[in-house]
Amino acid sequence: TRIKHVSTARLARGAVNRWPWSDERRAFVEGQSRPVLAARRGKARTITATDLLDAVAIEGLDMSALLVRFGWSNHSKHRKELALAFEDMLDDLADALGFGNRLPVR
Repeated sequence: TRIKHVSTARLARGAVNRWPWSDERRAFVEGQSRPVLAARRGKARTITATDLLDAVAIEGLDMSALLVRFGWSNHSKHRKELALAFEDMLDDLADALGFGNRLPVR
């Protein structure tokens, strides 16, 4: 069961980061996490797709709490940008799992 969960987690991380798929390895080729909200100035840190996935899906945080954790102001435009990025990530994940309407990632 643990191996199955690990492979699902790796699939999710690969899909949301849009890493290339390797047919030879039958897995995503890991790379840098894709930034979804890039830090521009001040104390704010860049929020990556992996950060967003972990915070929402594993820790159950909302967008406001995630923004605060990474030093961002809790402004509605930032919350909206994160929410849209998460929605897009869910589409990527659904496609990777074969449930999406778009072409498969593989």
